[in-house]
Amino acid sequence: MADPISGVNAKVSINIAGGGLANLSHTRKWTLNKSADNQEYASSSTSGHKEAAVGMKGKKISVDCFTDGATFSTIDEGDVVTQIDLYTDGSTSVSYQGIIDSVDNMEADIEGSGMIAFTLNITAWPL
Repeated sequence: MADPISGVNAKVSINIAGGGLANLSHTRKWTLNKSADNQEYASSSTSGHKEAAVGMKGKKISVDCFTDGATFSTIDEGDVVTQIDLYTDGSTSVSYQGIIDSVDNMEADIEGSGMIAFTLNITAWPL
């Protein structure tokens, strides 16, 4: 049995609207949710049970990051992502393209010394 992997060297590279593929600095974590809109049905040939047919597939990516402020002002909802690479370690990745649905959880700790943070939510599909 293989040893479990650690995300210690995980990273995200992103190219927004053809601006060039670059690492998204200070990524806290990324999440990839893959789904299929499977259609259940029952018919005279399913012997009283429901079966399912594969439906349309969808992918949602969420990336939590800290920022230096310059990156924050250049990423916006509706931006086209021509390529996003999600690395599980320093060399293994999956690649997609998509559109930024929203920029959420924008926070700046005015009272303390907290980092500026935000979350990118992306609808994605294979390159």
